[in-house]
Amino acid sequence: MKQKNGMPLAQAAAEDIIEMIRTNHMKPGDRLENEYELAKKLNVGRSTVREAVKSLETRNILTIKRGAGTFISQNEGVAVDPLGISLMGKDEEMALELLDVRMILEPESAALAAIHADKNEIAEISRQNRKVIGMIRQGLNHQEEDARFHQLIAEATKNRIIAKLVPIIQQSVGLTVEMTSKRLTETTVSFHEQIVEAITRGDASGARSAMIAHISENRIYIIKEIERKRRFE
Repeated sequence: MKQKNGMPLAQAAAEDIIEMIRTNHMKPGDRLENEYELAKKLNVGRSTVREAVKSLETRNILTIKRGAGTFISQNEGVAVDPLGISLMGKDEEMALELLDVRMILEPESAALAAIHADKNEIAEISRQNRKVIGMIRQGLNHQEEDARFHQLIAEATKNRIIAKLVPIIQQSVGLTVEMTSKRLTETTVSFHEQIVEAITRGDASGARSAMIAHISENRIYIIKEIERKRRFE
């Protein structure tokens, strides 16, 4: 295949499409031009465009909907499981490792959210927290909604890199909720409320401390579970 600037033509076309998305400030859900229009604009063949689009779909940048067109992916280029966590198992040791990552990321995320969140973001975080609490008290599976709560906090930091790390956070939230939800329901409610209250009043230190306490509570519970299992081995 012919090359452009030292890279295969389809790869160069893919990079041109990414640049087009960036410069046009396209957002998830926006529709890309059709294959013919892209080929004309990029000065390449339609088969090259087809190959470029397919490669961008595998990178979660584009989504192809048969009969409707090609759209900017809701995943915004983020892999669903970038670290291959799903292949590592669902045991207490894995949950603990993920909580260690959360302890590095989330307290500072909460602190930044307290500094940078606007009124609409605070309102959305509060609404989501009420939804999670309602599900907890009804005994419903709140894993997905809990992950969304933490995601909203990450987005409110206004730091795009932190927001892109949300998939890792979600993996941890899902695993720890599954292991601790039956034991830590009321403490989860309490810490969530403290986090939201601190973010609402713009208290970075308070938000950081509440998030540390929230994650620490989960860590302590899982460490005790590991120790309990070892005693019976």
